[in-house]
Amino acid sequence: RLDRIPRHTLALVAFFTLACLYFFPSIESVDALATHETFTHRVFPNIVSVQALAYIRGAIAIFCFWVSIGASLSSKPHDLTSSYLPESKLTQTTIRLQGISSQFPYTSWCWNILSLSFAVNAYIALTPESEVPQWLLRAGFLLYEIATPNAMLVSFVVKYAIWPTVLKTVGENHTLNEPRALVQHNLNTVFAVVEVAFLGGIPLQQSHMPLAVIFGSVYILFTWSMMYSWNAKHPGPHFIYFFFDITLPGFFPSIAILALLVVQTTFYSLFAAAASLLDVVGGGLVSHGLFVLALSGLVCRLTNMKSPFAVV
Repeated sequence: RLDRIPRHTLALVAFFTLACLYFFPSIESVDALATHETFTHRVFPNIVSVQALAYIRGAIAIFCFWVSIGASLSSKPHDLTSSYLPESKLTQTTIRLQGISSQFPYTSWCWNILSLSFAVNAYIALTPESEVPQWLLRAGFLLYEIATPNAMLVSFVVKYAIWPTVLKTVGENHTLNEPRALVQHNLNTVFAVVEVAFLGGIPLQQSHMPLAVIFGSVYILFTWSMMYSWNAKHPGPHFIYFFFDITLPGFFPSIAILALLVVQTTFYSLFAAAASLLDVVGGGLVSHGLFVLALSGLVCRLTNMKSPFAVV
């Protein structure tokens, strides 16, 4: 059966999900960091006021929501050609994403979480401390810890895995270089890194890493549950991302998920250590700008030019 999830893959996802639930951060550890001061802190207080900080975050949130709402309301469908590997048992097809289904890819999940994070954090920064409820401080901090590493995960996977694979299986006539795709696959990282280097520099707590991992686990379960529900030209099962293809031979499905986990946790650790890294290279505008350019350049891609680091 083509829809039979390998036992080793099920065991892997169950293991790290349960482990993350076991090590899930306590409310006390969240409250220790989710303070009004955390959201009003500025990397360059002599340049960026608290009001300016809130307005910049708000502008980013509005832009992000505009992209998502525009995609959902657009009468033009987004036809995604599958990029299954040659070893796959699945039939190459076209999956139509339109309306609410345009928000089903992991890219959109992460983009919308990032949008919500900027919106909540902008509101907190603009509101007097006495008027901000503790639950909203918690929500803003947890959304930020989920959104930031996953933004870079999306950009990294698109650049080094999805784009090279699409070029090999579909050719240069694909949708990755369409405006909305370029925006969501690249500006997500730029916004996240700019927040760290130029705006609030909100720190990620290393012990809160299970939050980001559980978010990824939920999407894995979602993509498995959707294998027969995509609006595809050919009968399912189908997957938006080739690395979630459960028909690939051997341990490939488990190795792919494990690789995603490693990349995700690496980026989480990078952002958790970002403040220390910026202190090492120097705390000026130039060094922070180079930090943004370096990280963005590492994971962003805008053209069909083949990457020397393509993994497939």
